Amino acid sequence: MANLIIKPTSGGSLVLQDEGGDAALTVGTTGTVTIPDLSSGTAGVTEIDRWVLTATVSASGDITANLSRVTANGFTLLGTGMTIASGVFTFPSTGWWSIRWAFVTSVAAADNVALGVRYYDGSNWDTRALDAWVGNHASGTSATLGGAREETIRIGALTEKVKFTVTSISGATNIAGGTTNDQTSFTFTRLRGL
Repeated sequence: MANLIIKPTSGGSLVLQDEGGDAALTVGTTGTVTIPDLSSGTAGVTEIDRWVLTATVSASGDITANLSRVTANGFTLLGTGMTIASGVFTFPSTGWWSIRWAFVTSVAAADNVALGVRYYDGSNWDTRALDAWVGNHASGTSATLGGAREETIRIGALTEKVKFTVTSISGATNIAGGTTNDQTSFTFTRLRGL
């Protein structure tokens, strides 16, 4: 089997380019190999941000307050992180994002509750709900239950946003929030660029 040998001109570097003409790999004159920072391109997780609900919600509607970034329990923000205004989350960069939400709920007898995400495309809020539902089918007793869901969405412009909405709460049902643990949390992970 023959070897493929490529030699740059004297004193030059060997540069392999991608189809767009950008350097994908460079071998310097001393043999040092340089690979560009993949975090600025299309590969790799570059953002992880986690938020919690800090107060219990006991009514249906958008969650517009009582959201705080997690700063304890071993979590460290990776990247720039999400920004928030009145419960609406704005993404720091375009790309493919995983959104995961998990919650603890006290569900009254024969009731159910949903916590879902709503997507804003830059013009309109999506009326379709991507919900996680929890139901209590027992009669005469409440139950403490948990629910979770994860969705992957494409964020193609920084005008695209998300918010979380509670539906179907009635009576003594609520979604737990607090400042001492992560009973209800929202995690945003940028999986890769576009």
